[in-house]
Amino acid sequence: ALNASLKMPDGSHIYITSPEGLVDATSQQATLLGGARLESSTGYVVETDRITTSVTEARVIADSEIRATGPAGEITAGQMELTRPNSANGYLLVFKSGVRLVYQPEP
Repeated sequence: ALNASLKMPDGSHIYITSPEGLVDATSQQATLLGGARLESSTGYVVETDRITTSVTEARVIADSEIRATGPAGEITAGQMELTRPNSANGYLLVFKSGVRLVYQPEP
C-alpha cells in the first residue's frame, strides 16, 4: 500500500491511497497504482486506476478515467490534473477528455 498527503496553504488537505505504488526519489514522483483513491477535506472523492504525484511541483495527475463525487455532484472524465500555478495562491483542478458533470444541488 502507498499513501500520499498534500496540505494546502488554506489548511485544507488531500489524502491519496492505493494498494500498490512506486516511488522515484530521483524525479521526486510517486505513482499510486491498482485503484487509487483521492479524498479531499472539502468533500470530494476521486477514484481512478493510477495517480502520479510530484512533490517538487505540487502536481497530481490521473491519466486514466476518473470517477468523482462531491458537494457539486458526480464527475467522470478521461483525465484529471491538479496543479499550483506559479502566479496563483491556490490550486487549479482541471478535468479533461470527455468530462461529464451531474449537478446535484443541496436541498
